Amino acid sequence: MASEEQCRYVLCVVDLRGCSECELDAEWSAERVEPLARIVPNIGGKVEETCLFVAAAKSSPVAISNELALRYGVPVSVWEAGISIKDWVAKICED
Repeated sequence: MASEEQCRYVLCVVDLRGCSECELDAEWSAERVEPLARIVPNIGGKVEETCLFVAAAKSSPVAISNELALRYGVPVSVWEAGISIKDWVAKICED
């Protein structure tokens, strides 16, 4: 969907890699989540090529099956380059 309607989709990743088990089990609030979150506003454009490959593979003579069960991974380098929620909100308010 994101590749077909690029202006309507963003990716939000909350990076929990540095959190201890105790921190993960604690109650979550916006104040705890916001500094860990990264927004990738142009995710549709970034996944478009992969979606085209999957579409081609579905119709290939040696086709993939059960494509709805595919799992996609977004590399850390893509979402780490995202922006904060605060910056994203400011950006969409400008538009």
